Amino acid sequence: MNFGIIGAGPAGIFSALMIKEQNPENTVVIFDGNQKIGRKLFATGNGRCNITNMNAGPESYYSVKPEDLSPVFSQFGPAAIRNKLNELGIPTVQTEDGWVYPQSYSAANVVQILTDALQYAGVEVRSGAKVTKITMSGVKFVLTVEGAGSTKPFDRLILTSGSRAFPQLGANTSILSELFQFGHRDLPFIPALAPISAKGDIFKALQGVRVDAEVTVLQGKNELGSCFGNVIFNDYGLNGPGIMNVSHLISDKEAKDYMLRLNFVPGDLKRELDGFFYQHINRDYPYRSVYLSVLPGKLVEYFFKIWKLDWETSCRRIDSRTFRVHLKRLENGLMPIEGNRGFNFAQAAAGGIPLSEVDLHTMQSRKQKGLYFAGEVLDVLGPCGGYNLTWAIATGMIAGQSSAA
Repeated sequence: MNFGIIGAGPAGIFSALMIKEQNPENTVVIFDGNQKIGRKLFATGNGRCNITNMNAGPESYYSVKPEDLSPVFSQFGPAAIRNKLNELGIPTVQTEDGWVYPQSYSAANVVQILTDALQYAGVEVRSGAKVTKITMSGVKFVLTVEGAGSTKPFDRLILTSGSRAFPQLGANTSILSELFQFGHRDLPFIPALAPISAKGDIFKALQGVRVDAEVTVLQGKNELGSCFGNVIFNDYGLNGPGIMNVSHLISDKEAKDYMLRLNFVPGDLKRELDGFFYQHINRDYPYRSVYLSVLPGKLVEYFFKIWKLDWETSCRRIDSRTFRVHLKRLENGLMPIEGNRGFNFAQAAAGGIPLSEVDLHTMQSRKQKGLYFAGEVLDVLGPCGGYNLTWAIATGMIAGQSSAA
């Protein structure tokens, strides 16, 4: 059988490898507009390639129109992905919090190994080949490649073309308009895992500060979502996993009435501060040291100015009621925002092909027999930490395996 794959990212690569694993006699051709495969893979984990996460599961992901993702993770969860990587010569290591990296800690090494695996398996990779049109020849798929004309007919077509995130790395979703002929309608892409733009004195005062916080997105009085993670203050606004993981909740163009609430003392931190303060109440112990025990110095200095306290203030001068007011302020750091920084800064995107249009057991289209989807082109978004690579690899393996069955 002949298989065409549009997109040479992780989803496309693993689709091709699984097709060949099912039957080495299958003909597989991957088309990609970039000159080299796996361009986004090169950038993952700041070049260290955070390739999966042991905490990834059906409940880890966001979709504009959600569906049960259990059929995917029951077939290829993180453990199965690590086994497959090991088979390919990519042994992995795991951090205490479940983040998984190649033992080489090199995204470049991973891309090279996967490139070699494709070549060894006999997969044809057509780099710099942008597919502009899909037509049908009976029940087979014919692709038109920019500057090269039409291809031979393919028995199966797997679309792994990605989302609009990182256009500077070649992201292009124009091929999705070709799916209208099959009855597919894609949901508009929303930039995700992106920094957030904001203005105000707090960003100048705290530039460079990194702090773990509970981040909540508000629109008016409505809470749109929240997460816990590291927050980084910059001259343009905010970055870090705690910010990026909620950025898809904020329109990049219309941030009207949006606010962020940062809780700098969630859970145990609040209890630690509480105990530390009451240990020193009515003593000449520096009040600043209560907060310096758990928070960055620059952040403590900022709040001392907000509270109009001298830096040398002692615990003796602070009563319980005032301490409670200060804690409340640390729990409710409200700040207006302008929006997220858009697709040029987004590591991923929400939106894409609705999950209701795909059989998640096989990744085959419910609209057109022989057409399969995998990866970021689908309406699925994971948080930072290898979740989106997990989704791409898992769905790629399912699409390859089921299409060649």
